[in-house]
Amino acid sequence: MSDFAGKVVLVTGAAGGIGSVSADRFADAGATLVVTDRKGSQLGSAAEALRRRGVQVSSFECDLADEGAAVDLVEMIRVTHGRLDVIDHVIGATTGLGQDGIVTELDADLWDSFLAINARGAMLLAKHSIPLLFAAGGGAIVFTSAGLPGFGDDQAPAHSAGKVALETLARSIATPFRKQGIRCNCVAPGLVQTDAVSKAVPDTRKSVTSAQTMSYRLGLPEDIARAALFLASEKAAFINGAVLLVEGGNLIHESHTAAIHELRNAGLGCQDKGKS
Repeated sequence: MSDFAGKVVLVTGAAGGIGSVSADRFADAGATLVVTDRKGSQLGSAAEALRRRGVQVSSFECDLADEGAAVDLVEMIRVTHGRLDVIDHVIGATTGLGQDGIVTELDADLWDSFLAINARGAMLLAKHSIPLLFAAGGGAIVFTSAGLPGFGDDQAPAHSAGKVALETLARSIATPFRKQGIRCNCVAPGLVQTDAVSKAVPDTRKSVTSAQTMSYRLGLPEDIARAALFLASEKAAFINGAVLLVEGGNLIHESHTAAIHELRNAGLGCQDKGKS
């Protein structure tokens, strides 16, 4: 597959998890890559692994919530590659996931850090990179949101608030820049099996989430990477300002559906009688 041959693709959060898998998939599709993350040693290892595959890749360690770092990243892309065609903005707040919780117990500094990474960083990246997309004749931006923001949750209010802001930002980018050929969409994953999730999310919550998911499993980084590639490609040319749920059907059903399925599978009935 060479959907991105001749294209320069920026993948953030590429040191591990969803971001590293997304970088691999864009590489498979022929892209020239720029990878960035705050985790310098892990990012270097990920970039070197791509180079061993023959991928043309540049890496840049930075914290995108720092405007100066965002400016420097975009300038590096301009000088090194001369263009930018796609942004797959995967990076999100993971440090502190275990402390994000009920609002009455929420630390204000943790709240600020989640919004800085999940929303401010995306805004600064868009602010400084969109002119480079203009210069290439247009391009696609994909933000990684989450399945939770549209629903009440007592486990991740800070995380969810940042992701709601991210989705609003995506629509605010898609609206004014359509004539310049800029599309901006979001992938909204459910619970995905990454190292960060393994460390921060208890096994009991993973089990409950899996049982409530109509695909009967948690997500994989590959699931999210494939969705991002689709939204970034010409196959999605008429999709703009959208939020694509990639969560296995966890949020599509009534709250009691999974329990009824279990009862039915156990031979305990729960059939609706008399319905034609």
